[in-house]
Amino acid sequence: MKKSKIDKLKILVFFAGTTVSTMSFAVHERRQEIPAMAGTEIHLENGESCTVGGVFRRRGFWQNITAYRKNTRYAVTARHCVVANEEVRVGLGFNSGQWLGKVVWLDQIRDVAMVRVPPDVTWNHVCVVDPKWNNPCHLTYTTTPRAVGRVITVPFGLPTFSSLPLAGVGSPAPGLPFCTSGAITNITCDWVSAPIPHGPESPPEGVAKGAINTLRPVQPGDSGGAVVSTHRLLYGFISFRQNPLDPNLPYFMGYTPVEYFHQLQPDYSLAPP
Repeated sequence: MKKSKIDKLKILVFFAGTTVSTMSFAVHERRQEIPAMAGTEIHLENGESCTVGGVFRRRGFWQNITAYRKNTRYAVTARHCVVANEEVRVGLGFNSGQWLGKVVWLDQIRDVAMVRVPPDVTWNHVCVVDPKWNNPCHLTYTTTPRAVGRVITVPFGLPTFSSLPLAGVGSPAPGLPFCTSGAITNITCDWVSAPIPHGPESPPEGVAKGAINTLRPVQPGDSGGAVVSTHRLLYGFISFRQNPLDPNLPYFMGYTPVEYFHQLQPDYSLAPP
């Protein structure tokens, strides 16, 4: 990633995608497995690798009228990662990964998109021993969600890398630290809210909230990842980063608040864990 020749007190704006990187990170194997959840790495047909920020289910009678529909899930990520209708995979890369689903919606302003994740289907051949039945055997099926309402994180006070249920949605309180869960940088819990800067390097249209820390920035591949509280409230989805040209300046992250997703898609709520 080349540095601009702008004044060193200004900061560079980059989407947290995957096209460039100056550091090497190993993706934890838990982020490459199904069921997908907030923090899972995803691979796209267009060559991008990004992160799931949250998993949702659709409410309503018709959406839950069959077991298949009831267990269909929707993984949210960053719009700038995806192309409409493209296939999405989880694993070691698009060509070798497991099929997850297909992009079914993306917003034209906010940096948010949605992947439809069908459930696993298991067919069973059931027979009833009863002479009154003309056809004693029939097929039934069971479904299992392939994405869940959990987040990959490190439980407070424990050194273990785990996944825990999301506790709900919310918005960060001023001055209180919160976390990100991205495929590349794993867990960072030193973010605090900060105003979005304005000027020649202003963030992309549609990004509404920002945060800073002095530890490390989000990296290419974290895009779409979860912004969460230390108590696992979902705040939003990683959108972009700004790297300071002066080492004394903090790192800046922009994210799309989860409330924007709910405004755009009011029929969706967090999926069960």
